[in-house]
Amino acid sequence: MTRALRFTKSELENAAKLCREHGVVVKLAKDGSMLVFPDTHRAPTLDVSEDELLDAQLAAFEAEHGDD
Repeated sequence: MTRALRFTKSELENAAKLCREHGVVVKLAKDGSMLVFPDTHRAPTLDVSEDELLDAQLAAFEAEHGDD
């Protein structure tokens, strides 16, 4: 038989924050169970390299402010 795990409020808050950062929602039930599912209200993140991201940001800036 397994023993029930106990978590502090701050541990649960930290876990919930981490889940939100990764696009996952956690619902805690009164009986202590947890339901984990993807956050469908969050825009999907694209896996791009840092260089590609900087290039896209520079192009957007130049398009808005000119190419001086």
